[in-house]
Amino acid sequence: MAGLRTEPLTVAADDAAVARRISAGCIAWYLSAMGDVYARFVTKQGYGGAVQAILEANPRPRPDGGVVPAEAQVVLDQFTAHGTPSQVRDQLAGWDGAVDLAMIGLPPGLPWPAIEATLRAAAPGA
Repeated sequence: MAGLRTEPLTVAADDAAVARRISAGCIAWYLSAMGDVYARFVTKQGYGGAVQAILEANPRPRPDGGVVPAEAQVVLDQFTAHGTPSQVRDQLAGWDGAVDLAMIGLPPGLPWPAIEATLRAAAPGA
């Protein structure tokens, strides 16, 4: 029997607002522009109101401009780790305690400095 594995979308940056914006853009794109698979999955997890708020906030989704409104923050809290490197380490510590193997997912198009910062923040023992 395989252990539980999960991959939070992860972004570390010196500016926590930049990391949130990148994470939010990716989550909004997945939920509003890639058919209804992701939106149905997240809704079935109990976040239907938040999914609806994200869909309403992104009537014309763009991969680089999606938003997650404040009332849907719970989706970012549950499916991402984002913020400064120390915030990302703290958030990933919660994932480590909840699953057998935690991996991270990187948003498409993330610039190299953000990739490096994210990998360093997520590295075991960082």
